[in-house]
Amino acid sequence: MLRKTPLSRGTKTLKRSGFKKKTKPLLNRTTAPLRASKTGKRMIYGVKVWSMKVADSNFSLWLREKRGYTCEMCGFYDAPPTRMIQNSHYIGRSHKATRYDPENCDVFCASCHHKMEDLKQYDYRDWKIKQLGEEKHQELVERARTSLGEKDAIYKCMILLGKI
Repeated sequence: MLRKTPLSRGTKTLKRSGFKKKTKPLLNRTTAPLRASKTGKRMIYGVKVWSMKVADSNFSLWLREKRGYTCEMCGFYDAPPTRMIQNSHYIGRSHKATRYDPENCDVFCASCHHKMEDLKQYDYRDWKIKQLGEEKHQELVERARTSLGEKDAIYKCMILLGKI
């Protein structure tokens, strides 16, 4: 049986006879599925590092335990588990080089934390200079200006917490 089908431009016709459409199976079952490579996204220096969320959580818990769940500003104590005692970053968490630096972090109650966040350029700065001293404060500010990748920061955090 002969059929005439027009081409896409419509100027000529094509004769086909006995045309069978070749089909391929949807899934080639003889090949194995793709596996993740051994050097995944979370690997650095041959070590699998935590995600940022896990590192933040572990560091905050470690620091609050180390400082006795007591506000460094007013002396308020709340037994764990608590949301009233919080980890405050003097230099923001966007600076990876000082994100997990104990000198950059303070343990405050929720009230003092809220108050100090609004006063970072004034009272918090004066309090931090009094706590660290002028020279160590300047070193902390300089460290924050260095570039450090996310995985490097998490790797250093894991070393600090004794997980590596």
